[in-house]
Amino acid sequence: CTVNPFLEEMFWRGYLYNELGRQLSCPHIFLEERSIAPRALLRADQQTIFSRWLLSFYFASFHGVVVWIFVNIYIAIVTIAFLALVSRLWIFLAERPPFGFPFIVAFHAGADLAVVLVV
Repeated sequence: CTVNPFLEEMFWRGYLYNELGRQLSCPHIFLEERSIAPRALLRADQQTIFSRWLLSFYFASFHGVVVWIFVNIYIAIVTIAFLALVSRLWIFLAERPPFGFPFIVAFHAGADLAVVLVV
């Protein structure tokens, strides 16, 4: 429950977060706070509202497919909606002090542990 959350967060909120922000940033649309300072892996200054929500949906749909395979489509749809909100919350918190990348890795590890205990 420690290696997987770290690797997933490096991919989702490290690599993809930066790539989506870089490719989708447009100074004319969807601008949010530009006063947020860049933080290590999380380059918030390159992000738009759209790129943040798109990443959250990608994260949620990736995990929703797993739920669909093991449970059913209806639970998967609810899971995707819930995880999109959770992912967006993690992005919001990770961009602001005193949180950051270690916080979302720890939160992800806690979520993984909760899933393991429930299943």
